[in-house]
Amino acid sequence: MIRRPPRSTLSSSSAASDVYKRQPKAEPVVFMFSDSQIKHLCFMEDINNLLNSGEVPNLFQPDDKAALLEELRHEAKEAGIDSSANSVFSFFVQRCRENLHIVLALSPIGDRFREMLRMFPSLVTCCTIDWYAEWPQDALHSVASEFLSELDCEEDVLDSVMHMCIQFHTGAQKAALRYLKEAGRHYYITPTSYLELIQTYLSLLAREQSEVAQMRDRYGNGFRKLVETEDKVSKMMAELTELQPRIVAAQQETAELMARIVVDEQAATETRVVVEKDQAYTAKQAEAAKELADSCEADLKEAIPALNNATKALNSIKKAEIVEIKSMTQPPANVRMVLAAVCVMFNEKPVKTAKQGGKPGEKVMDYLPTAQKMMSDGHFITRLIEYDRDNIKEEVISKIRKDFISLNNFRPQVVRNSSQAAEGMCTWVCAMDVYERVEKTVRPKKAALNKSRTELQHLETNLAIKMNELQQVQDKIESLNMQLAAATGKKEQLEAEADLCEKKLTRANKLIRGLGGEKTRWRDESLRYSENYS
Repeated sequence: MIRRPPRSTLSSSSAASDVYKRQPKAEPVVFMFSDSQIKHLCFMEDINNLLNSGEVPNLFQPDDKAALLEELRHEAKEAGIDSSANSVFSFFVQRCRENLHIVLALSPIGDRFREMLRMFPSLVTCCTIDWYAEWPQDALHSVASEFLSELDCEEDVLDSVMHMCIQFHTGAQKAALRYLKEAGRHYYITPTSYLELIQTYLSLLAREQSEVAQMRDRYGNGFRKLVETEDKVSKMMAELTELQPRIVAAQQETAELMARIVVDEQAATETRVVVEKDQAYTAKQAEAAKELADSCEADLKEAIPALNNATKALNSIKKAEIVEIKSMTQPPANVRMVLAAVCVMFNEKPVKTAKQGGKPGEKVMDYLPTAQKMMSDGHFITRLIEYDRDNIKEEVISKIRKDFISLNNFRPQVVRNSSQAAEGMCTWVCAMDVYERVEKTVRPKKAALNKSRTELQHLETNLAIKMNELQQVQDKIESLNMQLAAATGKKEQLEAEADLCEKKLTRANKLIRGLGGEKTRWRDESLRYSENYS
């Protein structure tokens, strides 16, 4: 019993389907099938059905069959065939039988051919058997010439090879006949055997040529490597000779850079010591200056509140109050006293006026006209606020203290009863007195502070110059260190190259000495194998 694989795996069924698809157009088709294509024995079952009935059962799927019948329905009708499905399909099968020619190429060698004839009788009953006779000498020569034409050899060598193949084939045929006579058994020598003989020769030739080429290349490569090694040895010796002076120069450059770095580092150390001493002295001077500044600020704290009160009092004076005082012909005594103090502060002189209640012609020095003139200035209050309190003359402050500050009624709270504007001016005069007294104490400290600051500035300038010099030296040392690192790296690289070159040179010399006698032999062997290959 033959087990049929799935139809999708059967190449014969697929081929039959392709052949059938041509028949709606009635194209003559040859379907050739050889025994080398028989992957499954069921292939021959399909061939047997084709030979016997012209179709393969269940070859088409229902959809494919319906499409095929629809395509042939019109032609079947023109041929006078009924339009039923069975009639149209019979028309299709008959057309296939008329246009399909099956050619089977089967070898009679072995038992397989006899088995197929017993299992599939259509191979005998439905086929015309052509027994091919043995090829004549001309055919053997022509076939050998065709297959051996690509050989790269001389003409006489090619003729010898073809004659050898023909001689082997004909000798085998004669041996088969003698075997038949002596043993009574057939041994078939077919044209396929001749082709296999040629293919065997070509494969053996290719294998031998590959081995010869491999040996030729092996000896040739060895010979070339020895030649290349000798060339490299010469180059390495020249390279090593060139590297020696460069290494000496690099070593000398490195030593010079190290000596320069030692000198510059010593100079930098000396400069650093000086700079550190200057930094310490400058810091000490800065601390002293800060103490003086703090002392001055502490002393001035006594006068600052009075100045702030005076400024506040001056800012509180209204223009109408100034106009009111200015318009008084006989102001109160406290107001007149305050105006006189303001005139003294500005070093303004009094004028002679008639003495009130005095004898006719008797005159006294009066500050009221001067004060009224000063108050006529629109910037009177501003002049008071911006008064140069740091440069009050000694005679002015002495007169203020003698003639006004010493009086019991020269007090802002007393003057307030007479005029608020006069109170503000009185507060200002008292503040100037306090400030001058404090400033006289602070003045020597300020002078010392200014001197200390000047000296500190000079020290800081010199220190900055020295630090700049130190930085330049350090930058120079850093640059030299970078140059030293580069020079050292270059020297080490050259030394490494020289060491590597020496090692390579040693190995190469050992190789040349060890294989020196093989050089000539390898060259001769390479030439010999090249001749054998060709």
